[in-house]
Amino acid sequence: MRDRNIQWLYRELPQWVSKNVITEENAAKIQQYYGPVEETNRLRLALAIFGTLGAVLISSGIILVFAKNWENLSIPVRTILSLIPLILGQLLVGWVIVRDKESLAWREGAGAFLFIAVGASISLISQTYHLPGDAPQFVLTWMLLCIPIVYLLKVTLPAVFYVVGIVAWAGLTRGEEGYTFFYWFLLLIIMGYFLNKFKHERAAHSTLFLLWALGLSLCLSLGIVFEHQFPGLWIIAYSSYFALCILLGRTIFHEKEISWQNPLLFIGTLGSLILSFVLTYQFIWSRVGWKYFGHSYWINTTNAFQDYVVAAVLLGGAAYVISRKLMTIIKEREWIDLIFAALPMIAIIGFLLASFQWTRVSDLIFDAYLLILGIVVVTQGLKRQHLGLANGGLLIIAVLIVLRFFDSDLGFLEKGIAFILVGSGFLLANIIMVRRQRGGLR
Repeated sequence: MRDRNIQWLYRELPQWVSKNVITEENAAKIQQYYGPVEETNRLRLALAIFGTLGAVLISSGIILVFAKNWENLSIPVRTILSLIPLILGQLLVGWVIVRDKESLAWREGAGAFLFIAVGASISLISQTYHLPGDAPQFVLTWMLLCIPIVYLLKVTLPAVFYVVGIVAWAGLTRGEEGYTFFYWFLLLIIMGYFLNKFKHERAAHSTLFLLWALGLSLCLSLGIVFEHQFPGLWIIAYSSYFALCILLGRTIFHEKEISWQNPLLFIGTLGSLILSFVLTYQFIWSRVGWKYFGHSYWINTTNAFQDYVVAAVLLGGAAYVISRKLMTIIKEREWIDLIFAALPMIAIIGFLLASFQWTRVSDLIFDAYLLILGIVVVTQGLKRQHLGLANGGLLIIAVLIVLRFFDSDLGFLEKGIAFILVGSGFLLANIIMVRRQRGGLR
């Protein structure tokens, strides 16, 4: 539920209690369920944004000033200058903690400044004394040293920096054939802060911002950390992850429409569509299944176990949530959610068929899946008189047709006719919707 809807609900609760619509106990349970709402304060938000931006620019500027004559300075001077940003950052954070500053701008700005200062000081000291190390080791040290900033100041931007940093570490480690499975332990470190924040400030903008970062980082990380010893297992993992995002987004935020205030629903829906379109190409399925087990030119067997664990956890989680919500989805006739929830099962079927070398059937299944999804979305949009939903369904069908026509040997005439038919469908659906909204058709 969006912030303004929760605020409206809280304003109505006293009247409902006074008119005996609900009891005081029920009102308290409702407030406990949705939690406190962060009042919209544009000035406060602007101060936080510009304060944080200022801290980042100042810390970057200090580093650039030092860099101008760096090579001409002696080692002791370099050491002192390398530690100055770190000392300033610690003093600033200490002042914020001692003075018990509740200002979001002060806390976020101080946290961001110290986060960048830690990385700058590590790199400058390493360069000055020519300390051994590599990029993954540097990023890992930087991230671990900065975790206390997040928990001490209860700040979001350093938490987002950390999430981005561990994804970068996983990518660098993957490039050097290292142990990428440690990524999941690094992710667990920040989850404590996120879960506590989500529990008490679910509707806050900072919580949603962090949820966006976590959701998108997992999208990247699944592709980075997988060892691909069992080719095609990533298809099951991604399809389960996106289906899980959609169902949890519907359950937790109670949103029926895709919006930035429901990151899980947005990421899950867009990810499911992109994945489904990718899987309509036959070459994706050409080297999938047990026949190609361990065919990569190098395989880190220690890393490979995470592929099975992660895929099993995501598939099991998706299956659990689907089983809990299936009857509700059917009862409320949320057919779009039902089709998205079926994505992991469709992926498993495609995976098994491709394993038996029936790759042509696998990509055709996803052609049919997207066509059915597009038709259902258009139908639901017309039924609900929702113009955006109807156009979204038509867009799915249109993209599918465009991809298949450019992927086929048909001539310009056939392709032109198909585009005309799709365009006519857009116009017809919009005309019907406008007339219904005006009361012209029922």
